[in-house]
Amino acid sequence: MPPVMVCPEETDLLAFAAGEDLSSQLVAHVAACPHCWPAILRLQAEIGCLRSTHSRHSTASKSASALREPTENA
Repeated sequence: MPPVMVCPEETDLLAFAAGEDLSSQLVAHVAACPHCWPAILRLQAEIGCLRSTHSRHSTASKSASALREPTENA
């Protein structure tokens, strides 16, 4: 009987999805696990969405800030 696979904690899956260096054992588990791999894909999509939203918000804030800054001639 093969050993029972114990899935990693969500925080470890999040670290994996974010591209952090993790143990080879965790990487091997995620690659073979039918439960963890979909979770990784979901987390990667969420991270991408958050990064995109943050980038748009950051750019909009900088643009708005530039509009409010007084000019030398004012």
